[in-house]
Amino acid sequence: MSLINSVLAIVAMILACVGFGLISMWILGAERFLQSALERLMSGFIVGIGLFGWLLFFPGILGLFTPTLFWGVMVVGVAAFLYRMSALKGIAALPSLSGIDLLLCAILAVAAGFDLLEAIAPAADADTLAYHFALPRDFVSEGQISFVPRAVSGAIPLLLHLTYAVALATGGELTLTLWTAATGWAPGLLLYALVRRELTRTWSLVLLAIFITTPAVLYGGGSGHTEIRCAGFALASIAFLLTSEREASYRVLALAGACAGFFIASKYYGLIFGGATGLAIIFFRDSSKRCLVFGAAALIAGSQWYLWNYFHTGDPVFPIITNLMQFP
Repeated sequence: MSLINSVLAIVAMILACVGFGLISMWILGAERFLQSALERLMSGFIVGIGLFGWLLFFPGILGLFTPTLFWGVMVVGVAAFLYRMSALKGIAALPSLSGIDLLLCAILAVAAGFDLLEAIAPAADADTLAYHFALPRDFVSEGQISFVPRAVSGAIPLLLHLTYAVALATGGELTLTLWTAATGWAPGLLLYALVRRELTRTWSLVLLAIFITTPAVLYGGGSGHTEIRCAGFALASIAFLLTSEREASYRVLALAGACAGFFIASKYYGLIFGGATGLAIIFFRDSSKRCLVFGAAALIAGSQWYLWNYFHTGDPVFPIITNLMQFP
C-alpha cells in the first residue's frame, strides 16, 4: 500500500481510539475527574484501544472482517473524537521547561527516534512473525476470526490482535508496525500524566524516561508482544479504581472493570490481575456492591474469548484445564 494510505490509516486508528475512549469516559462521568488534558487524552486512547478490539470480535465471528467494515468503525470513532475534542483543550500549550527538563526531553526524543526507526522497519522477532502478526494476517485473508487450536499461539485471548488486523488490512505492514510503536508509548505517557498529579514536571519526566528506556519496554513496545499494551489497561484500571473510591462513583468503577476486562481479553494473565483487583475492592466500603459492578464490567469486556474457546474445546482457558483433566 502507498505511504499516504498507511499514514492515513494510522492517524485514523489513533483518532478513532481516542474518540471511543473520550465518549465512553464522558458517558460514564469519568472525564470530569481527570485533572489534565494529557490525562484525558491518554486515558481515552487506552480505553479506546480496548473498546476497538472488543467491538471487532463480533463482526469477526460473523465473517464480516473486511477493510470496509474497519474503515466504517474508524469513521465512527473519528466522529466521536471530533464531538469530544473540546475535552483536550490546552493539550498543545507549550510549558516553560528548565534546563534539566530539556535534557530529559532530549533523551525521550532520542528514544522516540529509535522507536520510529523500529516502526518503519519490518518485524524481526520470532514470536511476532510466528503468531502475533501472523494470526491477524490470516484473519484478514479469511475475512473472519477462525479458531486456531494451538495452545500457545492460537487459542488465546486476542483482543489486541484484532487491532493489528485492522492496521494490516487498512494500511499494510507499515501501519501495523507504526500502530505497535504508538500503543507502546501509551502506558508511559499515561504514567507521566498520572504522576504529574503529585510530582513536579522534572521528576515526572524522569519516571517517563526510566519507563520508556526499560529493556522490557524497548523490546516489547514496538513489536507484536501484548505485555506493554496490557500494562496500559492495568494502569488505567487502577487509576479509575482509585478515582471511583475517591469520588464514590460506581460508573467510574465500571470503567475500571472494563479496563481490567480488556486485559483479561488480551492475555490469560489478565485473569490474575482481575482477581487481585477484585480482592482489593473487598476492603473498600460497600464492597459487595462494588465487587458486583467491577466484576460485571470485567465480565462483559473480557469474557468473549473464553466463551469462544469453550465453544470449540470445552475449555475456556485452553489448554490449561484440558491438560489437568486429560481431555482428549
